Amino acid sequence: MSANPKKISVTLTPEIEYRLDKTKKKLFCDRDQTDMIRAVIEAGLDSLNQESEQPEEVQNATNCAVIRIT
Repeated sequence: MSANPKKISVTLTPEIEYRLDKTKKKLFCDRDQTDMIRAVIEAGLDSLNQESEQPEEVQNATNCAVIRIT
């Protein structure tokens, strides 16, 4: 990890909060929430990178979110 990590603020929908809580209990019970969030973000980015190799019409179907980095 970078020597000067950036902090971000994200507003979660109740559904996403529920899914994160469930994932924490199931897969990350031995790690803190910050580690879990980093792993989930990395997995999502890896998935998006794999999707970028797909045809354009599949890429256009991907939902987007906005995250503010401070």
